[in-house]
Amino acid sequence: MLSRRDAIESVEVRLSALSPLPEGDAWVVYADATQERAFGWVIFYGSRFYRETGDVSYAVAGNAPFLVNRYSGEVEETGTAMPVEHYVTSYEARLARGGHRS
Repeated sequence: MLSRRDAIESVEVRLSALSPLPEGDAWVVYADATQERAFGWVIFYGSRFYRETGDVSYAVAGNAPFLVNRYSGEVEETGTAMPVEHYVTSYEARLARGGHRS
């Protein structure tokens, strides 16, 4: 079973594969925004510069949070077309139907 730290590290591995941000900036997990759920965690991320300054010129569009399943280790990216809760509810419903271990 994954710990919160393990889950964050799994997402950090995914972030390392993303296109780089402008020089000096980096993708970072917003650990204090992480939401714990029965299945695991909803983990948000974005620009380090935006996180540190709040300057919207550093904000990045399209950075959908990840869902990390504490039992299976599965890491699933959500989307940005709908509110985050839509993706979480859909994932939880899939788990309830036996789509993944919960």
